[in-house]
Amino acid sequence: MMNDLNELPKKYPSLFKNESFHFECGNGWYELIDVMCSIIERRQRRGSVPSDDIEITQIKEKFGGLRFYCEGADEYSYGMIDFAEKLSKRICEVCGNPGKLLKTDSDWLYTACDEHKRDK
Repeated sequence: MMNDLNELPKKYPSLFKNESFHFECGNGWYELIDVMCSIIERRQRRGSVPSDDIEITQIKEKFGGLRFYCEGADEYSYGMIDFAEKLSKRICEVCGNPGKLLKTDSDWLYTACDEHKRDK
C-alpha cells in the first residue's frame, strides 16, 4: 500500500502550519518529501534554525519535477531541497519507482516509470 502525502502534515505539524495545506503532486514522491521534512525538522530541533521560523508553504509538481517551498530553513536544508528536486526527475510521481522525465505531444513535462507513461 502506498503512503498518502496528506499524512505528512500530521507527522510534521511544526512544519505545516497552514491547516488547509494541500499537496499539488502525486504520492509517488512521498518518500522524497518525507525525507526532506525529516531533515528540516531535525535541524529545527537541533537549533540550527529558530523553530518558529520554519514553515512549508507549498509542495507541487512543476516542469515534471518536485518543487518544495519553505520559509525560514537554513542553507544546508535548502541545499538538500535542491537535491531532492533534481532527484524527483528520476522517480515516478505516481508510484515512486525509478522513472524518467518525459514529454507529452503538447510539450508538458512529467516524470514516470514505464508502467505510468502516458500515451501521447
